[in-house]
Parts: sequence; structure tokens; C-alpha cells
Amino acid sequence: MGNLEGTLEPLEKLASVKPDVPEYSIALAQTKQQLGDVEGAAQVYRRVITQKPGNAPALQGLVELLVSQGRSEAALGLLRDTLATADQTNELSPGSVDKLSVKLLLGQVFVEQKKYDDAIKVYDEAIADAKTASPTLPDFRPTLAKALVLQEKGDKDAAKVLFDQALGMAPTQYKDGVQKLIAQKTAAPAATSETSPNAGSEAAPQTN
Repeated sequence: MGNLEGTLEPLEKLASVKPDVPEYSIALAQTKQQLGDVEGAAQVYRRVITQKPGNAPALQGLVELLVSQGRSEAALGLLRDTLATADQTNELSPGSVDKLSVKLLLGQVFVEQKKYDDAIKVYDEAIADAKTASPTLPDFRPTLAKALVLQEKGDKDAAKVLFDQALGMAPTQYKDGVQKLIAQKTAAPAATSETSPNAGSEAAPQTN
């Protein structure tokens, strides 16, 4: 904690001297948050978003902060406002707002609220956006996100179809991570010793 406090002053200076480098401000916000200065962290995140409305780390940081405070509706409002002005923002500064990433965050907040149908609707929009942006190899993230929601809802067959699609679309460097996540989420609950005395040995890797 002492080390964190020692970084505050230099980060404050860097964020002040170089406001055009959002990484310094985001590091400052994260430090304030870890030190318990939630309001101070929120102010810094908002300052970055005001200057750069589509900054993904700042948006994610503020959204997670709001959700952790039980202010999910405020997080939803922030993301909806960002999407509502995204086209205008991108006209003024092309590429500023990645609408797909914002929609993924929006869906994530709905999932936190267990509003699964709302999350699926957002992910469907994101899937369509991804196909429009890159018809031959769309971004796999919204497909994976929708699969996770379907799995959570208990619709395992539909989830499996999307898990397979997401794995097929994922770039090579992400395939192992996606595969591990899918395995985690689809693994059957471990059997108890009462129902399966040999559960431990059955779970061990098989070697030939």
C-alpha cells in the first residue's frame, strides 16, 4: 500500500503534464481505486472519457467501478450514451469509438444483472456488426460471449454450436485461451465420492 501511495504524486504530474497520453491518467485512476479513493478514480476515468470518448480501458475501468458500487444503471447509461454518439464522434475523429467493444461491455453489465435476454440481444447486434466489418473472419468475441450466456441459461446445445464457431473464428494466438475457457464453462460438476468413488482417477489425464 505504501508503494502505491508513493506512485500517486508522479502519476498526478504525468497525467497533468501529458493529458494527451491517456495511459498515465488510467494508471492514476487504477491506483486511486486500489487505495480506496473511488470518487477520485471515477473523476479521472471521466476526464479521460471526456477527452477521448471511446477509450476502451477508461470505459471499462469506470464501468467496473460503477458496477462494483452497485450502480449498474449508471454504467448502462454511460455505455448507451457512448453508443448513441459513436457515429458522430467517429466522424470528427475516425476510429475513436470501437462500437463492438462498447457493446461487449454493455452485454457484460446485463450479464452482471442476470438480464440474459438483454445481453443476448446486444451480443446479436455485435455479432452482426462483426460480420459486416469482416465477412470472411468476423471478431469471435461476441459469439463467445453469447455462448457463455446461453450456457449460463442452461441452453447447452445452442451454446456448444456457438462455442465451436467462436473457436473456429479465434486467431491462432487466442485459440488455447478460448479452448480453456470453453472447457471450464462446459465441464460437468465434479461427482461426489458417494456417487462415484473413482471420480478422482477418472478425472486424471489419460495417457496411451
